[in-house]
Amino acid sequence: MAQAYTIDTEAALDRAVEVFWEKGYEASSVDDLLQRMAISRGTFYSSFGGKSQLFLAVLDRYGDRVIGTLLAHLDGDPSARRAVTRLFGLLCDHAVSGGPLRGCLVTNAAIEAGRDNAVVVAKLADLIARIQGGFAAALSRGVALGEFPASADIPALAQFLTGAMQGLLVMSKVAAPPESLRNIVKVVLASLPRPAAKARRQDPQGSSGTAKGSP
Repeated sequence: MAQAYTIDTEAALDRAVEVFWEKGYEASSVDDLLQRMAISRGTFYSSFGGKSQLFLAVLDRYGDRVIGTLLAHLDGDPSARRAVTRLFGLLCDHAVSGGPLRGCLVTNAAIEAGRDNAVVVAKLADLIARIQGGFAAALSRGVALGEFPASADIPALAQFLTGAMQGLLVMSKVAAPPESLRNIVKVVLASLPRPAAKARRQDPQGSSGTAKGSP
């Protein structure tokens, strides 16, 4: 009896993520995907259903792999201010050091899809909401620690930071000068509200200032 052919679905999805991230949805042909994923045409359709279905699975995979990593950075430091500073510093360093000029797959897909594909738009909205939720959780933690004033508008700040992050990635995609990217990060971080001077002196984390080595 012939042995059933199986594929590593997660590895294949990771390769598909790279194709769509580099080329976009429309410019990525099925042949491009087959070559990078190293699977047959029959396996492609039997395992993933087709290009449009694969793209939805890719967005989920991107959310788990890339956005999940970003959220881990926000959760990884008790100081919310340091966590946000470090995250924007990492994004800026990646762009300045010559990382792939691909921007953010979510932003790229939103620009390409517009409002024509309701299923894709809904998926992208969920991913953006995850990013905003990560920023909101960090900012709320910062309020509890006294890093930000209790009057801080957490939802608005989370939306602002999400938009700033996407804008930074778009700028990096068009190879903006490093100084421009650093200036964006500097202004974004300077816009974070600060508590009263007395509250800052009482902060046991010592995190009211900017993290060491931040841009």
